[in-house]
Amino acid sequence: MKPLIVLGVAAVTGLGAQASPCTASHFTDEHGKTYLSAETALLEDEAPGRAVGILDTLQASNLNCYEALAAHRMKAAALVELKDFEAAIGELKIVLEHPLLSTEEKAREAYNIGQLYGVLGDQEAAAPYLEMSETLKAGAEED
Repeated sequence: MKPLIVLGVAAVTGLGAQASPCTASHFTDEHGKTYLSAETALLEDEAPGRAVGILDTLQASNLNCYEALAAHRMKAAALVELKDFEAAIGELKIVLEHPLLSTEEKAREAYNIGQLYGVLGDQEAAAPYLEMSETLKAGAEED
């Protein structure tokens, strides 16, 4: 059974306009080319292992906050394809704490983490993330 994860590799284009110390809103040329290579490996070539390798190299660079968020999201998606759910959870936990995320995006990432814990059969670990997702969704609807 394939997990129902809405990682959204391209979701970085919908970043919320929240006040944060990060003002970057795009890739630098060099990092953008590397990111596109990883995206091509994952989506077109169906080579998630190669995508993870490219993203590891990218993450070792001095990334701006926008680039770092995109790299963590795509790496999580590649790790899900590789069925390395624990590593994907680690990447998504980093994403969940990112200052650029809107409330809706935080709700989605919390849901994804909960779903991955569910795939691993760890309902106890999944529960707080699924609850967080619902709480964040409710708060976002009130705004």
